[in-house]
Amino acid sequence: MPKIMIVSEYMSRAESEEGRNAPALLLGLLAQAGIAEEDCHFTYVISRPAPGGRVEDFCGPKDQAISGYRALAQGKYIRSEFAPELERLGQEVLAINPNVIIALGNLALWALCKKTGLKKYRGSPMASFPIEAREFKVLATWPMISIIRNWEMRVVALADFTKAKREAAFPELRRPARYIHLAPDLADIEDFYHRYIVPSPFLGCDIETKQRHITEVGYSTADGKRALVIPFYSRLAADGNYWGTAALEQQAWKWVRRINEEKPLVGQNFVYDMTYFWRTVGIPCPKFHGDTMVMHHALQPEMEKGLGFLGSIYTDEPSWKFMRKTNDTLKREDV
Repeated sequence: MPKIMIVSEYMSRAESEEGRNAPALLLGLLAQAGIAEEDCHFTYVISRPAPGGRVEDFCGPKDQAISGYRALAQGKYIRSEFAPELERLGQEVLAINPNVIIALGNLALWALCKKTGLKKYRGSPMASFPIEAREFKVLATWPMISIIRNWEMRVVALADFTKAKREAAFPELRRPARYIHLAPDLADIEDFYHRYIVPSPFLGCDIETKQRHITEVGYSTADGKRALVIPFYSRLAADGNYWGTAALEQQAWKWVRRINEEKPLVGQNFVYDMTYFWRTVGIPCPKFHGDTMVMHHALQPEMEKGLGFLGSIYTDEPSWKFMRKTNDTLKREDV
C-alpha cells in the first residue's frame, strides 16, 4: 500500500475531463523531492470540479454548514450537501492507512484536522482529527493552484514534500525531546552552567523584551536538548520583579554577562538581541557565532525569514508561536 496519501482540495476540470489523478506540477515536485508516483495515493476532499474554479463555490452561510466543522473562512462554511465527501475521504484514509497525508490547501487542512490558516500550519506535522478513533499524521502545504499564481511558493512546497518523504518512513508523530529549565534560582543557574553550558561548543541565545526592557534571557545547548530561561520579569509579582531584590537580580545579570563573554552565541535576528544586551544592561556578545536568519537568507533568499517559518522548514516542531496566549514580547521577525 502507498505510504503517502496526497489530498487535494477538489478535482480540477482538466483532471475530470482527462482522467488524470495529479497535475504535472505536482508530479514534478514529487519527483524533485525523491518521491515516486507509485508510492502515493492521490485523492480529493471534494471529488468534483468547482463550478467557478474556486473553493468558495462549495461554501454557503452558517445555516447550511456541515455540523461539527468550523468556517473555512470568515462567514464561509462548506455546505452540508458535501458531508458525504468527507465521509468518503475518511473511509479512504482508513483503507489506505498512510504513514503521512499531505494536505494540499486550506480545504484539505480543514477536512483532515478541523483547522484553518494554512500559512501558520504548513510544514509542521500534526495529528488529524480522529477517524473511527484513529489519528493520522498530516503535513499541510500549498495547493498547486497557489503555486501557479505565486511561483515563489514552489520552493516552499518542495521543502515540505522533502520533509514529507522523511515522515513517510514511520506513521507516528515524532517530536524532539526538549528539557527546558524554568523559574530558576541562582543555584539552579550555576548548576545548569556547569552541567550543560560549559561542555557545549556554542549556545543558542534568545531574549524577550517588553517596554524597552529584557524580560527573559534564554540559552540552549548546541544539540538543542537543554535550555535555560533566566527571567527578569514576573507577571505574578506586584512590582513585576522576578528576583525580589536588586542584589539577587544583579547576581543573575552577572551570570548572563559571564555566559555571553565565554561562549560563542547563535541567534535568530541576533543583531536585535546583541543591541538590546548592550544598550539596556551594557553586556556585550564578543563571541557572536552566527545568525540563523542571515544564514537561511544566504541559502534561500527567496523564502521568508521569520523564526516560525524556519522552524517549519528545518525542524519537526509544531507551530509553537501560535500556542501563546499573548504575543507582547515577540520580535516582529519571529512570527
